[in-house]
This record gives sequence, C-alpha cells and structure tokens, in this order.
Amino acid sequence: MSSPTVCGAIVEQKPRDSVLMKIENIQEEDTATDDWIEVNKDVKTQVKIEELQAEDKLNQELIFRYIHKKFNTKKRDWTGTVKKLNVIEEDPLEGTSRGTDPVNRQRKSVIVKHCSVKVPLKSEQFTEETLMINDEDIDAEDVIDTICKILPAEVVKLVIDIPAINEMCTNYLVLEDKSHLEVIKVTFEKAWKEISHGERIMNDYINFCQTKKEFSSDFFHLANRQYRERFLNFICSLQLSEDISMASAYNLFKENLGVAEMLIYVHTFNLSNWALELDFVLGEKDMEQWKAQDANISGMSVTMMMQFMPLLEETKMEMYTQLMDITMPIFKDRTVIILMVLITVFDNESDESVKRIKNGFLTLLKRYLKEHTKNNVDFDMQNVIKCFNTLPKFYKIFKEMGKEPEKSKHNIISCRKSIIQRC
Repeated sequence: MSSPTVCGAIVEQKPRDSVLMKIENIQEEDTATDDWIEVNKDVKTQVKIEELQAEDKLNQELIFRYIHKKFNTKKRDWTGTVKKLNVIEEDPLEGTSRGTDPVNRQRKSVIVKHCSVKVPLKSEQFTEETLMINDEDIDAEDVIDTICKILPAEVVKLVIDIPAINEMCTNYLVLEDKSHLEVIKVTFEKAWKEISHGERIMNDYINFCQTKKEFSSDFFHLANRQYRERFLNFICSLQLSEDISMASAYNLFKENLGVAEMLIYVHTFNLSNWALELDFVLGEKDMEQWKAQDANISGMSVTMMMQFMPLLEETKMEMYTQLMDITMPIFKDRTVIILMVLITVFDNESDESVKRIKNGFLTLLKRYLKEHTKNNVDFDMQNVIKCFNTLPKFYKIFKEMGKEPEKSKHNIISCRKSIIQRC
C-alpha cells in the first residue's frame, strides 16, 4: 500500500489513535496475563508437585500393604515352600533389619521344580512312581543314564525306547503347562473380581453415559489405581517358580505396575463391545450397581470414552492411532493379556531370579499361542513385542493427563503475541 502524497510530497501515514489505544490495551492485557502466569507459575508448579507426591505416596502405601501382607502373614514363600524361622532380612519399606520369627525373611533365589529325578533305595522295587523326570531341560540321554543306574544293563536294552521317552517328556510338559496356566487364570479371575472400583467411579461413569460430558482426569487416575490394586491382589496370590526378596518385589511393583495397567485399555479397545468391556473391568459390586441403574441407559465403549478424555485433540489422535496399530485378534484373548501383565511386571534384566520368572511366563505364552493362534507364532509374538513397546507411551499420556489444558492456554497467549508483533 503506497503512502499518500500532498502536492507531490510523501506524507508518512500514522495509525489512528483508536488503533494505537487498542494495541496498547492488548499489550497491557497480555502483560497482566504474563504477570499473573509468572506469579502463579511457582504456586501451580508446587501444587502439581504436591499432587504427584500425594499420588505417589498413595501408590507406595498400596504396594506396602500388599507386600507386608504377602511376606508377613503367609507361612509359605512365593514358591510354596514353608518358611524357616528366626532369619534376619532387611525391610526395604522401613530401611531396617528385622527378625522374621515366625516367618522367614531370607529370600534366596532357589528354583523350585515341578519334579526331579528320584532314585529308589536298594530295598525299593523299580516302579513308574519311583522315576520322576525333571521338567526343565529334559534330555532323553539324561533319562537313559538315570534308568541305567536303576536297572540292570540287560533290562535297559529291552525297555529303552528313545522316541517314546521324547514323546512322554513332551506330553508331560504340555500337561504341566496347561495345569499351571489354568491355576493362573483362576487366580486372576478371583483376585480381579473381588476388588471393585467403588461408587464414585461408577456414578461418574453412569452420569457420563447419560450426559456425554467430558471426564475429569481424577476419573482415570482413580480407575487406574484400582487396576493397580487388582494386579497386586492377583500377583501376591500366585505361587511362582522362584522365590524373590521383599526388596525385589517392591521395586518390580513400583516400576512396572503402572505400565502393566495400560494392557487393560489395549484389551478393552480390542473387544470393541461395551457389554464385554464392562464384564471385564467391573468388579462384583460394580456390576451390581450397574445392573441396578436405569435399564434404558446404555454403556459406552472405550473408543467412545476416548473422545471425552481431558486431553488435547492431537494427543487423543496419537493414542487412538497407536491403539489401532495393535488391534489384533490375540489381544481379545484374556489369557494372552494375563500372561502379558505378568511378563511386564516381572521385567528386570539385572535380577537373575526375576529374569527366569519372566522367561517362564514368556515360554507359557509362546506355547499357548502355538496351540490356540490361527497365525504363525512368530507373527503373533512380533505383535506382542510391538504392544510391549507401546505401553510406556500410553502410560506417559495418562501420567500427564490434566496438565495439557495449561499448555493450551500458553499456546493461545503465544498466538496473540505473534499477532500483535505482526501489526
């Protein structure tokens, strides 16, 4: 736009006073806003820190409660072995060494096998019961060597059938896996259902189904805390293949439970049916409350609930895209999810005992997929690994839920400043 001329002379064009006043008012308003932000920034930061500390404290207390219950009241350790008396072990929760009478607190990492080779005494006769085969690293030659020690050589030549022994060992392992897995599933269902979300969470959910108003961040934080307690209840009810110390258990729960919670959202997202989702996530009392409400109120799926999460739209889209990327038939299978929870919780490469426990659950998962999947096992395991890698991203989103509106406010103010500068 060219400047106006008067008698051929260029005259500098100045903004009108009203325009200048508006710009000054905007600048003063933004300065006041900036001052308000600076004044309240430290306060808000401190409040947020205190809120996070309070939440962490609640989570720690929850872990403490279950660990103390597991290690103080049980007469058997995590492998099912009877505890010894009068042993001293350091309590990681209190930072002190305590006597453990009448409960053993010394937790040596000793593998407990389902069975071992038993050689009969001379007075015993060889029977099928006197020869039990160790289910770990079974090798036909080892079995033959053991039999040779028990039976005369001429008898061994008649009874040894290597293919039959290999088949017997394989069948034994399959049966053992099925039995072990069934115990895990039954333990999970019992521990999962006996802890409910509570009336507050259920009332918020029912109100949402009626009004379709945005959830608060507290809704998801409280729900996730209940999932965490359910996992603690489940895992502390299991009998593991190896014993672990109180310190190891505490660190595992503290570091990995939050990430494991995200598998609940993976499973429910894959179900894509609100009735099936509610049947999974609700405890016994929750289900009673849901059935008691108006039958005309329909539930809402996780996919629908995601639209009303207190998150920025781009964050919702990011989360939805990642969930779509791991939408697979295997993640509808609750058994797969249960084993993935255990693999996630027992993830600590620096502890050999924990590492062996994790590998045991991985082996169970692979054998289960081999028997039940319609796909190639390697293909499904690749998807499982992809899911494992995605879980920390989901956990970060839930951890930061409730902070993003402040970021949005700062973005709006920044845009206004840029507009003024362009003027």
